[in-house]
Amino acid sequence: MKLLANNIQTKGVILLLLVFLGIPCQGYAYPFEIKDGADNQIIFKEKPMQIVSLVPSASEILFKIGAKDLIAGVTYHDATLAGAQDKEIVGGFFKPSLEKIGSLKPDFLIVSDLHKEVIQKYRGSDCRVFVYKTDSIAGAYENILTLGKIVDREVAAEKLVAQNQQALDHIQAKLARLNLKPKRVFRLMGRDTLMTPGSNSFQNEMIRAAGGIPPDFGKQGSIVPVTKEEWQAFNPQVIYGCTPDREAAANFFTRPGWKEVDAVRNQQIYYFPCELTCRASTMMGPFVSWLSSMIYTREFADPENDVYPSGIFHSKSLDIDLDLVASASIIYSPIYDFENKTLVVDFISPQTILSTLEGQRDNIKTVGNHFLPPPTWSPSHHKGIEHIRDSIRKAIDREKQDISFLITGADMDNLSVQTQEFKEMKVVALVTAGVMSNAMRMAKDEGAYYEPGTINVIILTNYQLSQRAMTRAIIAGTEAKTAALEDMDIRSSYTPRIHEATGTGTDNILVVQGQGQKIDNTGGHSKMGELIARAVYKGVTEAVLKQNKINAGRNIFQRLKERQITLYQMIKDADCGCLGKKKSDFAVLVEHLLLKPEYAAFMEAALAISDEYEKGLIRNLDSFDLWCKQMAEDIVLEKIDSAGITGADIDTFENMVIDESIPVVIRKALNGIMNGVRIILCRESGEIKKRVVSLSPIITETIYLLEAQDQLIANTTYCNVPEEAMGKEKIGSVIQMNVEKIITLHPDLVIASALSNGKQLGILKKHSVPILKAQNPQTFEQMCDITMDIGQVLGKQEKALEIVGLAQKQVDEILQQTKDLPRKKVFIQIGMKPLHTANKDMFLNEYIKFGGGINIAENERSGIYSREKVIRENPDIILIATMGTSKKAGETEQKLWMSFPSIAAVANNNVHVLDPEIILSPTPITFFQGLKTIASLIHPEVQLHSETLPLSEIKTDHGIQKEQ
Repeated sequence: MKLLANNIQTKGVILLLLVFLGIPCQGYAYPFEIKDGADNQIIFKEKPMQIVSLVPSASEILFKIGAKDLIAGVTYHDATLAGAQDKEIVGGFFKPSLEKIGSLKPDFLIVSDLHKEVIQKYRGSDCRVFVYKTDSIAGAYENILTLGKIVDREVAAEKLVAQNQQALDHIQAKLARLNLKPKRVFRLMGRDTLMTPGSNSFQNEMIRAAGGIPPDFGKQGSIVPVTKEEWQAFNPQVIYGCTPDREAAANFFTRPGWKEVDAVRNQQIYYFPCELTCRASTMMGPFVSWLSSMIYTREFADPENDVYPSGIFHSKSLDIDLDLVASASIIYSPIYDFENKTLVVDFISPQTILSTLEGQRDNIKTVGNHFLPPPTWSPSHHKGIEHIRDSIRKAIDREKQDISFLITGADMDNLSVQTQEFKEMKVVALVTAGVMSNAMRMAKDEGAYYEPGTINVIILTNYQLSQRAMTRAIIAGTEAKTAALEDMDIRSSYTPRIHEATGTGTDNILVVQGQGQKIDNTGGHSKMGELIARAVYKGVTEAVLKQNKINAGRNIFQRLKERQITLYQMIKDADCGCLGKKKSDFAVLVEHLLLKPEYAAFMEAALAISDEYEKGLIRNLDSFDLWCKQMAEDIVLEKIDSAGITGADIDTFENMVIDESIPVVIRKALNGIMNGVRIILCRESGEIKKRVVSLSPIITETIYLLEAQDQLIANTTYCNVPEEAMGKEKIGSVIQMNVEKIITLHPDLVIASALSNGKQLGILKKHSVPILKAQNPQTFEQMCDITMDIGQVLGKQEKALEIVGLAQKQVDEILQQTKDLPRKKVFIQIGMKPLHTANKDMFLNEYIKFGGGINIAENERSGIYSREKVIRENPDIILIATMGTSKKAGETEQKLWMSFPSIAAVANNNVHVLDPEIILSPTPITFFQGLKTIASLIHPEVQLHSETLPLSEIKTDHGIQKEQ
């Protein structure tokens, strides 16, 4: 009755959700109109047939609801989704290849709001662009149903929502039986700083669904920092993360103040696959079930708390064409109150079996293989192996003396049944396999623990095997399993960079003696041994594909990931030598090169050579070194053909991969790719520009900071900092320039801003005037990037590095002093009529954030604000830095604010006028100066130890120095 009630409740939730979304339950018809995650209206006149998904959560949904045939391209993060193996890879999540996307001619693109370049290219085209967002469980359901409607898979989408909701309902029913005090649960994130999801994150919603209490530090967002005081006050009882979060645990959980919490003391720290913890998608219900079972292991192990009655849910028959098999099926039954799946093979007469788990046993009527789902792992471990076996036998109604079975963590729905025949001889292999967590190479990796098998094989024949033949069959099956793993390049989980796996360390084989003609030989030279090996080989290959979605043809990014080699991590540590180029540019170009078959094949060959070199089968790498250099030159030659860069010879071959734990051959190959990219980026930077025109005051100020003012031949009428800049030739205003005058000056380069007139820039380009367009910086990091870019083209790389390095050091020192301080509410005014402020898209927001405050207007869509809103938000500090006005105007505004005594800032005399020349000038130097000023106003009780930036050391040849 309880299960029935849960099902009714689930259907009710789905129906209500469908009505809320305006989606009919059946029979969707085109055309229709929907809203995406950014509230854009999208009309679908017909079903999309060429989908490119850049969002792994959305890709997961599409494959799950059966839209595989409609998907043309995905990111390499989707490599292990069922059905994704033959899909085109368009790059990574953050910077997919526009060229690759375009080559697929998509009619439907799924993007996140981070994919601004992709959105800009395709918005308004025939290709519909869907911005995907998920911030709650209900939002994930909405996305599943919406995508189901778009691809005409509505029934499958409704079923998927129902499955997840039923799992959540089941957990709620169990928790209601426990009647205990909920535990405090912390989702671990971060590296150098301890982080966790914000209070409004779907990850905290999943913790609540699992019966835990998540932290609420009053901070919203996908990820927020956690102070030591917040950590100690929350005192988590359970901590969980995904695999990369082990780094944060290693960094923090041995430190005083961090290690004393209950979860660390009691070793209640767990790690789950990242695709479960970080996505609100198709596996929310199963993940919440697993998480809940880890939080309340003892309670979930107690049968008194079971919701489902004992018995069999249902079964699925299998066709095994052997005379000794009476029946075969997969039985679905509740064990530890979660659906378990048991392969059951019954014989027409008792059999002798030989099992690597139980040894030889006689008079066996049934053999099998049992799948324990993840939510049962912790409760079953708590109860012990014998209790697991008794529970399985009871669930499938078999007697202990009559049955022999294996146990696995691989889903029985991913069972591979393989039959091999030769004339009258027949072999059947029943195989389950999983290789993602504990694959190992025997004789190389250390054995540390015992658990039931991961790759399990049951061998049946239509002959009667002697004891010798049964024993020898285990060798044939084991050798075939290892051959399959090596041919797929399955890596050891312990030493993945240098070793292929030979097994998982917990594998088992069960051989049934059989009946009929007697046979004594199953060795490698016998026909029976050959059939056993072929059946096992194919079974392992198919089972790994079903369980882990891995095959031999997977992409190079997945194969590098399996070796724990991440391109972005390597490039973060590398110095490309192109000082004007961001490391993200470097990483993206490397990534996009590896999308091309010729470079991917080169890396694949390097992986194979590396394994043989590590074994000692290859000793000399001189010819491989030449190949690596040739690949670098080929990369440059390819760029010559498309961009006219001259000269492909590489004189200096830099060692750019500094991680010496990466095997030497792979390091050399990556160096080949990265050196080619290095040359391209450095040559794209071009020669030093000697005659430069600046179209922005910030650009002019940066040129003077870089001591390159002798190269500046003209600027705008607004360029008055430093004073010497006013003496340069004037070519008009920031927005409207004198194009004819610029052309007559014959500049080597015009440096434009985001405000520069696009039509006029187009005219300059037609007259072959080189243009560098500097972005309008929204963050301190972007200010540093712009300084580096301008330093590169002006030949002032060292000065740019000096300025940026010094500014970053000073800003970091202030951040360290303010990071643990209480956040005060701040309003910053930058305009009067209308009242104007800064939201999160302006660098001014970072002044407040880094200075220890909260910007009350951070989440506003525009900068236009009202005094009424300020009064309502009641800030602790008001800052005034009005653009384009005199200091007197700022003082007038200050007096006006003082007439509102109900505002805390006014009551405490915390309304301050700032120098707009400093505050509104986005260079690394002035940012630090502004930050120091604002941080001292937000937290006057703190003595900021950062010394004023020593600009005297970086003044120009003319002695220009900004006033402190």
